[in-house]
Amino acid sequence: MGKNPDGETIRVAAVKYLQGALGHATGSLLFLLVGGFVWLGGYPITGWILVMCAFLISANGLSTWAWTELVARFTSRARHDQEPTRTLRAKPLSTESLADMKASAVMTAVLIAILLVGRAGLVMFEPRTVATVFVVCLAVGNILALVWSITPRR
Repeated sequence: MGKNPDGETIRVAAVKYLQGALGHATGSLLFLLVGGFVWLGGYPITGWILVMCAFLISANGLSTWAWTELVARFTSRARHDQEPTRTLRAKPLSTESLADMKASAVMTAVLIAILLVGRAGLVMFEPRTVATVFVVCLAVGNILALVWSITPRR
């Protein structure tokens, strides 16, 4: 057992390299490829389910990364005032709570924007075209996440 940079316990050291972007991108690409082959093999419903799993795996990884980045950014920008001198006032929210609330608001707004863009795409174009664009974007995003997680940082 070990710990990753976020302080989470890793029970199997052999799969430590699959944490973060690398794990989500690898899993998503695997589901995407298998789903594509199953779809082409004559099982479109099973292939569709596997492709949807690929989207969910990527969404989970992206939301985890976005949450961590947003909370860190909002926490670093928070004002650290001195203790209030008045005693008859409600205790202010902690910096962590405020950062969590702001990150939640941003992520909710982004989710709504993505849903609106998807809906607009379905209204303007045929569903097959929209699905193709989404699958290509998913594959490119996963490949970029793999490259980003493998390349060394300075």
